[in-house]
Amino acid sequence: MPTPNPVTIVGPRSGVTSFRVTASISAANGDVVIHGQDQGSGSVTNFSAAEYEWFLTIPAAEKDRLVLELLRSLVNGDARARDVLSAWMRERAIAFEAMAF
Repeated sequence: MPTPNPVTIVGPRSGVTSFRVTASISAANGDVVIHGQDQGSGSVTNFSAAEYEWFLTIPAAEKDRLVLELLRSLVNGDARARDVLSAWMRERAIAFEAMAF
């Protein structure tokens, strides 16, 4: 299966700061890599730096658990889970099959 392209989690914001967060899958080992960058005088970090860059790496072995926990947080106890998840995936052009009986 080909590695998906990086996705932007938080888009670039302009003004006194430019903040961007992307996520990607490492082609080398399948890890999820989340990369954030904050530049400008209005930095949203707790540091007094004009530029701040950070990374979170979720090992490939934890990827399935990450997906399940994110799905749980997306539905958040909503009894309409099927509709919520189906709509969410449709909006993002994520292929899925639905079945009910």
